[in-house]
Amino acid sequence: MYLKNKWNDIGIKKKLFIISASLILVTSIVIYTALFLIVPKVYISIKENSIKNSTEQIISKLEKGADKDYLEEINKYSYDNSAMVTITTLYGELVYASNNFLLKPAGAENFNRMKPREFKKAEDDIAINKQFYFKDIGKDCIINVHVPIKIFNDTKRIMIRILPLILLITISIGILSAYIYSTVISKPLLKINDVAKKISKLKFDEKLNFSGDDEIAELSNSINLISTNLQETIVSLEDANRELLTDIEKEKLQDKRRRDFIKAISHELKTPITVINGQIEGMIYNIGPYKDRDKYLKESLESVLELKSLVYEIINLAKYEESVSLKKENIELNALVKEVVNSYSYLEDKKGLNIIINEDTNLIVNADRNIVKKVLSNLIKNSLNYALDNTDIIIAIENDYNIKIINKCNNINKENKKDLFKAFYRIDESRSKDTGGNGLGLYIVKTLLDMHGDINYSVDIMDGLFIFNLDFKKE
Repeated sequence: MYLKNKWNDIGIKKKLFIISASLILVTSIVIYTALFLIVPKVYISIKENSIKNSTEQIISKLEKGADKDYLEEINKYSYDNSAMVTITTLYGELVYASNNFLLKPAGAENFNRMKPREFKKAEDDIAINKQFYFKDIGKDCIINVHVPIKIFNDTKRIMIRILPLILLITISIGILSAYIYSTVISKPLLKINDVAKKISKLKFDEKLNFSGDDEIAELSNSINLISTNLQETIVSLEDANRELLTDIEKEKLQDKRRRDFIKAISHELKTPITVINGQIEGMIYNIGPYKDRDKYLKESLESVLELKSLVYEIINLAKYEESVSLKKENIELNALVKEVVNSYSYLEDKKGLNIIINEDTNLIVNADRNIVKKVLSNLIKNSLNYALDNTDIIIAIENDYNIKIINKCNNINKENKKDLFKAFYRIDESRSKDTGGNGLGLYIVKTLLDMHGDINYSVDIMDGLFIFNLDFKKE
């Protein structure tokens, strides 16, 4: 178990090196051992067959006779096979002896005891004894062939002596080959592993660039594709998460604004309801001045109408807030501004105001027409309500997708800017219906513009001028 754990802890490069070097070393030893054990035996077997065939050929020629050069043939045969050859009669008479062999004459009694046989293998020799009829001398003879195998034993001893050198060379070559092999094979794997680790840490700046059609190249392309898709997915998730957080913040803000609005509206509705309630009770019980019912019925009606107007504004605002889908289209702002201005001509005449439209360009924007129209309507109505009598209201349509609505007014300072967009906020603390509206105009404008998006807005107050800026998105 310990060795298994240690092996698992080794890197791929070291594993490849150890396995490759071991295989090369074991293979070399097996091959060398096989050569040492098998080659001599194979060589001797081949040599025996060769000598046998050559001997058969010589015997065949001697049996046929009529060859005066048979001695030269036998000498050549002896030289080519490193053999010692003798030919004797059955009675021991020497007929032929090669130069490699010195034979003492043997008695006939020794040959009489020798029985002919094809092969006789001594400890150190390849020996062939065969009887044949020597035609040229007209006698039965015996050919003796002896081939020493001492040379093979010498070869074994030499192989044993050079074994350490061969092992050293084999190990050196094996280690070098294993190192090169393990480096070449493991390099792309280590690179892939490094990039994969970076991907796991969500670092996508590095890519694999292995070329070719092999498995390594296919794997690197797959990892690159995974990296790209994962990066795109993470970016999409991050964008979606940011949008979700933005939506959550918007929802929180809207919820807070809704709670604040409910508090404010409770106060705003309470006042006219209390007035109406008091007037009606006074008229019912004929209390004091309320006996003049005609007068106070008119005042009650005015309070009811004021309350009705306020309720309608609240209902319309709720409708806009619930309408989450925008229908954007190309709008000619110049024409839309003129349309809204014409709808308030009665207020313009009543207060002796003059609305001037300065058109630097014919402005076309992509936006929700109903929202933009409602915003312009509230802003122009707000200017008409708070502008000083007999002054000019300027609407400037500028080249940089900007609209400015400017009017002169009193009782506004820069400290009031942050409160202008609050529900039911009015500069006139007396809250007289003759000096302004119900305090929802700019609150509705802010709500609609925040809901629409792509339209920036701001308020500037300087030298008695109230300036409302609308900046539309350039297409």
